[in-house]
Amino acid sequence: MDDRLCHSLNHRAVLQLFRASHGLKISAAGIADIQSASAEDLVRIVSYHGIAPMIADGLVRLEENQLGIDRDLRIFFQEIREGNRLRNRKMKAQLTEAAVILAEENIPVVVLKGGCELVQPSYQEVYKRFMADLDLLIPETSIMQAVAALESNGYINPYLDDEFFVSAEHHDAPLVNERWPAAIEIHHKIGGTSGEQLLPTHQIFKTAEETAIANVMVPSRLNRLIHMMFHGQIQHSGFQDRLVSLRNIADMAALIVDQNHIHSARHPFQTAGLQSHFDGLLAATDLILPGLHPSFDYSEDAEQWARTAIVRLGDPNRTSRELQTLKLKDWAWGFATDSDRRSIYLAKLFSSGGIRRMLGTLRKFRQY
Repeated sequence: MDDRLCHSLNHRAVLQLFRASHGLKISAAGIADIQSASAEDLVRIVSYHGIAPMIADGLVRLEENQLGIDRDLRIFFQEIREGNRLRNRKMKAQLTEAAVILAEENIPVVVLKGGCELVQPSYQEVYKRFMADLDLLIPETSIMQAVAALESNGYINPYLDDEFFVSAEHHDAPLVNERWPAAIEIHHKIGGTSGEQLLPTHQIFKTAEETAIANVMVPSRLNRLIHMMFHGQIQHSGFQDRLVSLRNIADMAALIVDQNHIHSARHPFQTAGLQSHFDGLLAATDLILPGLHPSFDYSEDAEQWARTAIVRLGDPNRTSRELQTLKLKDWAWGFATDSDRRSIYLAKLFSSGGIRRMLGTLRKFRQY
């Protein structure tokens, strides 16, 4: 990747540290960017992308070469890394307990996304993967029973009256328990209409693999890759808005097995007319982590999308207001094109206090 493709020095420094965390060599210009970057901005950018634990490894590797990296910055990220190591251990215990609670109700559990790393890791070190919550897939007919079981064991919905758009068409509202570090989201599918088209729920359950934790399964590695692609590029509008998440790049790099694996994961996107979405993130992974895998096969359009996304990564004009506007666009697009999301939104709007909650949510956007 051209080190000058990203216009922001601080973002370029993060990209170089991201490479170093994957064991890749960085250029002299990249080292100069790291040494010149603002420590405060580095922390902000790394935190936004959810990659702080792995950046600690990148800083350690650079320090081993005596490159004069800020000592306080290195210590800060090492503390974050150790904190995440402990947090992930607690989340594994939390997952184990939740699985027991649901097993007592005869409800099978497939853990999704980052939670898979707790029981069947694709990362070399589990501490590198930061996860905000635990996403548990269960049969749709068991949603109310599962929520009731968790609530009877101390879980609550903290957003009951605060947020209008808190739950989605594919999962219930988050549940939290003061004894545990993470919220639990109960899913009955990975997404709306497009998610079910790309990765049907019955297929996830059919090919799910057992783990060492009773009543906890994980999707096949292929389905994990498909889900990650869908989540970043479609569900969160990454492709449409030309935005790339470095945590998605890290997940992509960890989950890929070989070229045949890529072709198999690409197939449902091709069938749905969404190959450009898949190939865009593939190209971005190739550009940001060059040489980590054998070069992938993708179009010139996909490479151009990736280059544009990397430029936008460090665009100083991407303000908080713009990001919130993109989120509103995502909601509007979902309402117009996805029947499942439309039904959810309308049900919330016409529920008791729905209009009040909607107006409260919209007022929050004016604070940005």
